Amino acid sequence: LMEQWRRRDARRTEEEDDDADDTEHLAESGGLLVRESIEGIKEMKRSMEDPSQSLSSEDGGVSVSLLSALVDLLELFTDEKELLEEATILSGELVVEDPVRRKYWRRREREISKKISLVV
Repeated sequence: LMEQWRRRDARRTEEEDDDADDTEHLAESGGLLVRESIEGIKEMKRSMEDPSQSLSSEDGGVSVSLLSALVDLLELFTDEKELLEEATILSGELVVEDPVRRKYWRRREREISKKISLVV
């Protein structure tokens, strides 16, 4: 009976180790997916800013929804100062581009700036 308990505990320990490896792999692949999404959105933003592209809005400006999504994705990387700084800049652009939610974007800009000050 004792031997059965030892085997069961050994199996559980192995399963927990496998689960930890799976979780770490998932976190790494999730980060990669977010980074790929950021690059895709940046490419869309560049194409919208280019007046020769058909994706441009009628006034030639960028999509507020696109910028908003980019800020959200960049803000996920709370340990990378450059990405947070970029999110702050985009939040500032959204203060101008999205007059309906101007106060919201000012608040987000301040919150992200605080996160930047915490990054070492």
